[in-house]
Amino acid sequence: MGDHYGPTRFRALFASTLQAYTKSTGIPLAEHPLTLQLQNCRSVESITALLQDQIRTSSDFGENDRLEGSIKSAISILSTISTTAPLDWAIGLVR
Repeated sequence: MGDHYGPTRFRALFASTLQAYTKSTGIPLAEHPLTLQLQNCRSVESITALLQDQIRTSSDFGENDRLEGSIKSAISILSTISTTAPLDWAIGLVR
């Protein structure tokens, strides 16, 4: 039985998801204004601050404190994972 969750499968799934996003929104994710702002972030703190600002300016979220806490946790976890050697093949793909 083949590896259903290896790098090749992940790449295909990720590419398909990016195509679906572009089709749905009409803009490639790499060209989204928030993506461009995130590319300029150089630390966990700067990413967290940018996303918190996005939450504060949005009227869609009623529980900002809870959401901000979740974002901090997710960014911290993703930052840790990004430095894990076994996942180095995925880092360039996501960036």
